[in-house]
Amino acid sequence: MPHSQHRIVESDIVASDVYARERAARRKALIPIKRNRRVEVGRYATFYFENYDTMLAQVQEMLHIEKGGKEQIAGELEAYNPLIPQGSELIATLMLEIEEPNRRTTMLMRLAGIEESAYLQIGAEKIEGKPTEYGDRTTDDGKTSSVH
Repeated sequence: MPHSQHRIVESDIVASDVYARERAARRKALIPIKRNRRVEVGRYATFYFENYDTMLAQVQEMLHIEKGGKEQIAGELEAYNPLIPQGSELIATLMLEIEEPNRRTTMLMRLAGIEESAYLQIGAEKIEGKPTEYGDRTTDDGKTSSVH
């Protein structure tokens, strides 16, 4: 498949018993890949720039943790394939990482709509972020998600 149209397909996913045996080694091998794909922005926000490898690992982890078997695969591919960049596109997951529960709730209430205001600026060039087409990441009471 051309790299500009790269997607995870069912044949890319290893069997659950194989993944369970290889899980520690696979996670260890992913550390340097992920380390070079993260950008901390302030005290609590980190952007994780995704690619095929990070999303395949995420799919494998979800299948391992949730143990939904073959029936779960289609849903995971539907959720994570849109997060694999196509062509010259950049895709990042924004994590708002606040450990203390009360502070987290307060901050997430204040950051409602953050997904609509994220951008990347390199020198004079400003690239506006575009939220995923998932459901709204802010609840009716105004609290945003910790993952965008």
